[in-house]
Amino acid sequence: MSQNQSDPSVLPARTRDMNMELLRIAAMLLVLVIHADFLALGEPSHADTVTAPLSSAMRYLVQAASSCCVDVFVLLSGWYGIRFRTERLASFAFQVLFFALLGFAFGAVLIPDAALTRHGLGSILLLDGSDYAFFKSYVALYLFAPLLNGLVERLERRDFRRLLAALYAMLWLYGWLYAGSQWHMEEDKPFFFMLLYLTARYLRLHCPRICNAPRNHFLLLYVGSVVTAAAVMFASIRLWRLCPPLFDYSSPFVIAAAIGLLLFFSHLRVRSRWIGWVAASCFAVYLFHGHRLLLHPIYAEQVRTWYYGLPGWMFVGYTLLWIIAWFIAAIGLDRIRIWLWNALLRRIHR
Repeated sequence: MSQNQSDPSVLPARTRDMNMELLRIAAMLLVLVIHADFLALGEPSHADTVTAPLSSAMRYLVQAASSCCVDVFVLLSGWYGIRFRTERLASFAFQVLFFALLGFAFGAVLIPDAALTRHGLGSILLLDGSDYAFFKSYVALYLFAPLLNGLVERLERRDFRRLLAALYAMLWLYGWLYAGSQWHMEEDKPFFFMLLYLTARYLRLHCPRICNAPRNHFLLLYVGSVVTAAAVMFASIRLWRLCPPLFDYSSPFVIAAAIGLLLFFSHLRVRSRWIGWVAASCFAVYLFHGHRLLLHPIYAEQVRTWYYGLPGWMFVGYTLLWIIAWFIAAIGLDRIRIWLWNALLRRIHR
């Protein structure tokens, strides 16, 4: 079995577009970036915006630029459509189990007091709500994909558009502006994934006029959404001490930025087998650094140490190298996982 067939997160090689695989890589890098900003350092306070306005503004800008990472991943699935296959789902689960065990092993060596406990052992089976929340919701999307695909096939363009409008009205009214309702669509809510999936299917299949705009317009949509969200957030915190949910995954600004990136990359023409090689394993970056025993105690803690102990330019340089190191390490470790999965399949099919 080939490398591409061994990984359920990507389509077979003959249908994969390197421009969209490049977007997949970019989105995973944004995951590392977002976890090095607010997650590691906390959100800038009102006092921070007054005493260190430039630093605070830059951090808001970085957070706004990277907040669309999760939405991009789900939109990519909707762009191509998910074709349910049991073997792909099994391979996906094997990848998660591999990195859950690997993360626990690293945690047992680096922070044994936290890892070698009942709670730490539970990370192997993802027993905590924070354990790979994206994976749990994505599995739900994967299981519902045949039903969603059947709905897409039966809906006329006008009805499809009306359905999306109604769902987004519910999302932004009761899931964003008034986010007290627990059904609202956060990162770990499968219903939100389904809405993003349907959005990408509509854009791909019905190609509204926006999809035919010049490529640079989509980049402007991304940049405009990012800058607007960052500016409004900074002003809200500094002037009124308010914290609007502009960086939530369900925020119109975040969804617009994600769609802007999706359509911008869809118009690129890129050819490189190395992009496909890296993209086939990039989900491993989330699984590796996002493990409960590694994300906060190791990844985020090191960023926090540099932030408070180094000059600004050194912090940025060290953090960028830190991000690249985790990305490369995860890609390398995933090659081992692919080799093990292929070996297992050969024994099963013998």
